[in-house]
Amino acid sequence: MSSFIYEPINTLKQLGEDIWICDGDVVHMDMKVCKVPFPTRMVVLKLSNGELFVHSPINLTDSLAAQIKSLGNVKYIVAPNKIHYTYIKQWADYFKGISVYAVEGIKERAKDQNIPVKIDEVLTHDSFSELSEDLDYCLFKGSSFMDEAVFNHKKSKTLIVVDLIENFEKEKIGLFKYLIFKIVGITAPNGKAPKDLRLTFKNGGTSARKSLSVIKEWSFDKIVMAHGKIVKENARYFFKRSFSWVDKI
Repeated sequence: MSSFIYEPINTLKQLGEDIWICDGDVVHMDMKVCKVPFPTRMVVLKLSNGELFVHSPINLTDSLAAQIKSLGNVKYIVAPNKIHYTYIKQWADYFKGISVYAVEGIKERAKDQNIPVKIDEVLTHDSFSELSEDLDYCLFKGSSFMDEAVFNHKKSKTLIVVDLIENFEKEKIGLFKYLIFKIVGITAPNGKAPKDLRLTFKNGGTSARKSLSVIKEWSFDKIVMAHGKIVKENARYFFKRSFSWVDKI
């Protein structure tokens, strides 16, 4: 198995009160010149009403489905950007009656990639107002390629992102990939958005800074991302450093 994998995979791991992560297998992103392996990770939250909120769902195995059902009823599925959406229909078909939320542009991208999707609502700045007791939410804008939905789980004080921070460890990816990823800017302990994504904000500095100002007001002491090492210490300092590029746009 790839060293990228955060074992055990397809297993819920509790990160704090009413929050679990689940690491999945490696997917290979088509970067035109080559395919680059990335680990997958989702976040599961139990809301104050007992319903479950699933962020960036991974491949749903029978074992994982049983674990999810043991926690409660799935109500919300979120595809937080145009890259993290592959399994939303699989989850919607299995867990009947759920609501699937996705950022703008996923339907078109999925059609181009021949991936079936089910989307109930396209995210706006006003989405999830009914969950304000449990979550802070911001639609991070400014990129010409994609928006990203960012969340803060209030009870566990956990900031949840997907690609706005990637944080790969040398011991996980090996020296060769580490040197490449370091050039792109996504290696621990200095992870951030990859360079190609940062470049898409070239003309969106004002929107990005506005989004960042919202997140800065949230109370969090951990950061979970889809790719790489979770930040459990000095999260505020890590966050400030990771997003320092926004002020330079």
